[in-house]
Amino acid sequence: MYQNLIGLVEAYNTQVAIPKKLEPINKEIVKPDDSSVIEFPCRVTIIGNQTYGKFPLAGVDDQAIMEYQYFLPLIANYLPSELASKGDFKKFLQDKGSSLIYEISDFMMMTLPHPRVAYYQSSNYFNIQKAVTTYANEVINALGFFPVRISLEVLKSMELFS
Repeated sequence: MYQNLIGLVEAYNTQVAIPKKLEPINKEIVKPDDSSVIEFPCRVTIIGNQTYGKFPLAGVDDQAIMEYQYFLPLIANYLPSELASKGDFKKFLQDKGSSLIYEISDFMMMTLPHPRVAYYQSSNYFNIQKAVTTYANEVINALGFFPVRISLEVLKSMELFS
């Protein structure tokens, strides 16, 4: 959460503090230690023990998944003490958090459009590779021009058996 908190402080300074001539929050207020850990209550909808074909198998025992739109407005109420005392910052997260989260997220999972199986029906691996990478490149182009790293795990595992 450390890097995300720094990103949120920078966003607050850029979007609120500087334009409104408020005192910017020094990002060094966020420490790379346990003081940046945020504990917050949430309701568990499901406890699963499978990947359901969407999550890395290695992390199935310790993953938590939360809808983005609720995350930042919720943690605004449970910030580390150094940030909790900054009322304007808290309000910023509650008001803008639902959209702001998309700017600081560092991981996105993509699935192919329905029917996904159509991409994998060919017996020629290179045809499958072309179709999947073409779609993945369209997604990368739509995301804009910033560093994006893509991992096509299903395609990688198919290559082993082709």
